[in-house]
Parts: sequence; structure tokens; C-alpha cells
Amino acid sequence: MGDSGKITIIARNIKGNANGSVRYDAKKISNTSGGALTLNGKSKGTSYNKAEERKAPVKSMPPTIKVKEIELITALDSGSANDKSGGIQKGMVFGKTYQFRVKSYFDKEPPNKSVVKWMIKYHNLSKNKWEEIHLKAKGEVMKLFVNEKEMCGRFVYVRAYVNDPKTEGELKVWKHNRFRWFDRMIVEEEIEDRTSRGMPWKIDQASTSLCGMACIFYLFAKEKPDGYKKFARDLFRTGVATSNSYTVNPNEVLHQIDPSKKGFPRSYNRFINKYEKMPLIDFITMAGTRNTDNPKYKGGNEEFQAINWPWLMTRLGKKLLGYSTVEIDYYKANKSYLRDFFGSDEKLRILEKDIDKDYRNGYKICLLIDGSMVAFSKESNYSFDDFSEYHWIVYEGGLKYLNSSNLQELDYDDVSNIELNVFTWGEIRNDSLHPDYNIKMPKLKLEKNQFRSNYYAYLKFK
Repeated sequence: MGDSGKITIIARNIKGNANGSVRYDAKKISNTSGGALTLNGKSKGTSYNKAEERKAPVKSMPPTIKVKEIELITALDSGSANDKSGGIQKGMVFGKTYQFRVKSYFDKEPPNKSVVKWMIKYHNLSKNKWEEIHLKAKGEVMKLFVNEKEMCGRFVYVRAYVNDPKTEGELKVWKHNRFRWFDRMIVEEEIEDRTSRGMPWKIDQASTSLCGMACIFYLFAKEKPDGYKKFARDLFRTGVATSNSYTVNPNEVLHQIDPSKKGFPRSYNRFINKYEKMPLIDFITMAGTRNTDNPKYKGGNEEFQAINWPWLMTRLGKKLLGYSTVEIDYYKANKSYLRDFFGSDEKLRILEKDIDKDYRNGYKICLLIDGSMVAFSKESNYSFDDFSEYHWIVYEGGLKYLNSSNLQELDYDDVSNIELNVFTWGEIRNDSLHPDYNIKMPKLKLEKNQFRSNYYAYLKFK
């Protein structure tokens, strides 16, 4: 062994006895091992440790030194009070830094301020558990960068302590939902309307060009209500939501929009003869999804940026809604144009033999039409500034071909009118009464030429 493990004893006289004790008269004792040297065979013998001798004694803070109060130095930001009052409340917002400091102590201040430690606590809604995070910050002042999306829409408990984090200084601070100007109570009511209360048809694009998004989310809420609920709530609260393999993550421009301000999309409600703002959850889901795909869309009435191209509809059907079969048919419609010019009823055949047949076989169907098809419907009373706009609607069966006597007709040549059920603009329905206004809701009724002139293609999901 080297010197590090050497023990040397030089003694004049060493005596032992039966109980294991050793008595000696030593001239020289050396221990260079760095460990303990026992000089008595008994277990209670004396020991010596060089490493222990070198350790400084640990001094804990007296238990009377405790943080009493902490305060927030940084000004909080305004957002919805979330109580349907239209009022505001103050809170932290995602992506900002807030500074906290110790305001007072219970007894006396610690001589060394670096002994003050910090932590935060909040209830993680996604995991349904409390999260406690001990921060690296030390001292009387702490800067908190709020970048945890799960804290959104929750109270955050900020704590500073010397000895016990459970009994010392705490400050409860609200952190706004990511769409901080949108009233949570209204948003929740709208989500329930579209799912648990069975009214997905309330989804409304208002004055935007988000008709394709309206169709996608109508099918989402109707066919997969639980998935829609989670998606809508996550997007509203955290600013990010995922369904199947598609993640919606709009930019900060949308998060900062205030629906009470001028420029927020509105639509004319013909039942009460006044303009109403776009439903909050429809803006969040539809504008949020469109902005994710095209950041140039800022959530207003920008027509071109909001257009829902067929390739986008196809992708959302697969990735967002999770359908395995997604097909769009242009060929049959395009092929029929020349025939229709010479008086053919090819599009009526497509509607009955392809579209309606696929619907009855379990497909979800979206029709690409010209907006004038529904704008000119005798009982819909819609109007457009430009009647040549493409428009997406959801086909829902109920097809009837009627002759001039309003009797069902099998011969396309004798068909005068067409009846069908569709979803569009949150109003046209086949319900006997509108549940909000107690007014009868019509089917979509068209003249034969209206359909032939304004139908372009159909998209099917399964």
C-alpha cells in the first residue's frame, strides 16, 4: 500500500486482556489513511477522522426567521373577468416576465438574504394534479418568466420562504387564459350548446370566409363531441390544441384580439333583426385553425387569406378529424358542365346517385357550391355582395325531387324544385322550431337550375 493507507504504531509495551481491550504506551502513532482509527476494541471505543475535522459546522437559520409577505412589483395585464359581466380582471399573461420581492418578515430579517428561496404552485388541469416547482432563484427579489401554457386560466401561488414553504409568504396571482379577452363562461356555454345540448348547427362563420372551417368543426362537434370539447377548451385556455395528428397553434395576433372592439367579425341575425358578433368559440376554433395554416390570416374579414381550399379541407379531414377515407370529386361535376349546357341533368344524377348514395352509406359529405345557391333560396333571405363566391356546406340527406305540382318526381326532365337538408351559416336547418326563437326552420329549397348552375364538387369523409 502507498502512504495514503499507512498506519504505523511504535510502542514500548502493549498488553491485551480477555475483554478485547488493548493497553499500550506509545512512542509514535501515525494515521495517513484519512479514515477513522479505533483505539479500543470495544464498539464504544474512541475514533478519530481527519475528514470530519476539516468540515465546517452547518448553521441553520433560526426558526423565527420567516417570510411574512411578498409583493408583485410588475404591473398586471387586463383580461376578461370571465363572469359574463363584460368586466375585466388583472392577471399575468403568457410570455411575459413578472418581478416579485419579499415585503416583510415575521420576526427579523435574515443576515444573509441569499437564504430566501422561491417556489410556485398551481393546479394542472390537463393532469388534474397540483404542481409544485422549486425555482433556482435565491434572495429577496425573483423574476418569473411565465412560459408554461398549463398555468393559463389558473391561479398561481408564488411563495418565498427561509425554512418552511408551507407556512411562509405566499401571493395568489391569476394567469389569464391564452385568449384573455374572451369570457370563459360564454365560451363554455357555446361549447355545451354545440355538443351536450345537441346544437352543432349553431357554429357560425359570421362575415368571414371560413365556411370550410365551419363545415369541419360542425362535423367535429356533431360526430365527436368529446373530442371537440377537449380541443376547444385546450385551444381557448392554453392557445394550443391537438386532435389526432393535427396541432392548431395560432400566433399571438389572434390571442390578443378583443371581441368587444371594432373589427371583430359580426353577422346579421334575421330572427331578431340586428347584428351580432361571431360566437366566441367559433372564432377561437375556426380562425385559430385557419391562422395556423396561413399566418397571414389575422382573424378579420380578409377574404382571400381565409379561403378554405379543397386541399386544406382534405388535409383537415384526415389529420384533424381522423377519417381514413377522404376523397374529393371534381371530374364528374366538370364533365357535366358541357352536358348541362345542352340541357342535360347530369348534376341531378350526381346528386342522387353519387352524393346522396354515399351519404346513405355512412359518408360525411361537404358540397362545394357557389354562394348564390343558398343566397337565392326563396326562404333563406341571405344576401351577398358578390354572388360568385365559392362556399362549402354540409349535405345531410332529405333529398326530394319535386315537379311543378310539388309532388315527388322520378323523371329528371320533369323536376322543377329540389329539397335537401344542409348545414350552413348556423341557421338553415330541418328542425321544426328554432330552439332560441321559436320560429320554423326551412329545408333548403331550390329551383332545378339553381343547383345545376351553382354546384361544383363534393368531398366525402369516412
